[in-house]
Amino acid sequence: MLEKKIIETTLKLMRFPSVKGNYQQKKAIIEYVGSDCAKSGLAVEYFEHNQQPAVVISMNKKRKQKIFLNGHLDVVPAKEEDFIPRLEKDKIFGRGAGDMKAACAVMIETLKNFSQKKKKMPIGLMLTTDEEIGGQDGAGFLLKNYDFSSDIAIIPDGGQGLHQIITHQKGVLHLKLTATGKAAHGARPFLGENAIEKLLKAYQEIKTIFSEASKTDNWKNTLNLGKIGGGEAVNKVPDYAEMYLDIRYTKKENREEILKKIEQISENFQIIGEGLPFIQERHSLVDEFKNCMENHLQKKISFAKVEGASDGRFFSEKGIPTVITKIKEGNIHGENEWVDRKEMMIFQKGLVEFINNFCR
Repeated sequence: MLEKKIIETTLKLMRFPSVKGNYQQKKAIIEYVGSDCAKSGLAVEYFEHNQQPAVVISMNKKRKQKIFLNGHLDVVPAKEEDFIPRLEKDKIFGRGAGDMKAACAVMIETLKNFSQKKKKMPIGLMLTTDEEIGGQDGAGFLLKNYDFSSDIAIIPDGGQGLHQIITHQKGVLHLKLTATGKAAHGARPFLGENAIEKLLKAYQEIKTIFSEASKTDNWKNTLNLGKIGGGEAVNKVPDYAEMYLDIRYTKKENREEILKKIEQISENFQIIGEGLPFIQERHSLVDEFKNCMENHLQKKISFAKVEGASDGRFFSEKGIPTVITKIKEGNIHGENEWVDRKEMMIFQKGLVEFINNFCR
């Protein structure tokens, strides 16, 4: 019965195209979850900052909980048909299946299930809609501007499956660089100044700041040119261009070092998004969660580092021990994104065991 509810909730959440820029759908999915949880007698609080809706759900409406569960309901853009989820054997396919609406559904239904029991557990669930664009206005805003805290946070949004608990995630810097030039006819480029070429030259210089990373040697600072644009016509020298860079770094001190070096190459840049690295030292509560999950996964769980970021850093910055793990999935941010239905229920059972043990 519970598994059926979790699957149904997953499919409902996946039908919301809650992508960047679609404020109405982000608001709609948050209100849907809040309304659904309120019907189970849970306390629901809505928040919004810079048009990024969020909801915090609990049994007691207290800011301080023993356990805070955290997830995000925003997804990256996709084709319209990707928002029509489909079940195939032991997998659910569609945008948001693995990142991370299935995991959110597990946490929602688990909290609703606990709400029907006599003992009201001191657990909360924080759901946001801006993790894919940095998380500053969701979890970052809530944890910095309100008194939300807990003894431990659990975030199923990092790693390759439940067999991993993440101890390190890289920091993020998203930069926008601009350049101006002088327009001229494309047949006489020597009379103009090409703004795109200026950015390409800057990019090549910025690349020298970073050493080459590979699949087997990836715990390094990295650079990705995600987007570049400029110009109005093929036969015109562009007088304006802009470029967007995605930088990942391993240590907190790397941030200032990288920015100082970029300033020496170009002064025309701005930080449009960022987040510090997540570093989780070994903690007894993290170990206890690991033991509970191993009981149901029936295999040993290892600690790992991953390149991607999550909202875990905001909890970590407040000194809250944080478990980052993930339900087995594939093709994240790509076509045919999927999540494993069996691991959804393994996560649910391990989560319930940990909650019962810790909150008894």
